[in-house]
Amino acid sequence: MGLLDRRARDCFCTPGPFGASVGAFVPAGDTGAPTLTDAFLDAGASAYIAPSGAPFGYAGVFAPLFLFYELTEQRTLTEAVTRLRAHDGELGMWDMRHRH
Repeated sequence: MGLLDRRARDCFCTPGPFGASVGAFVPAGDTGAPTLTDAFLDAGASAYIAPSGAPFGYAGVFAPLFLFYELTEQRTLTEAVTRLRAHDGELGMWDMRHRH
């Protein structure tokens, strides 16, 4: 394992792989729809993060960057999503779903 690999592993604190939607249009509609969420979770994702509804366009660009920043600051995925949702009403549309 190279230095970059080790540093990348040290940067993130997640319980496993996860999916995150930027809220772009999908033919089925809502990117937070239960069927799409289940598809990610059934495929092995530990969590799926998506907006309910249609957030403003720039929010779809900002949300993954915000999550990336929070994760590299050693916050857990739950903490990162909580901070994302608290930022404003548009980012408050994102929610994390996972299997219990």
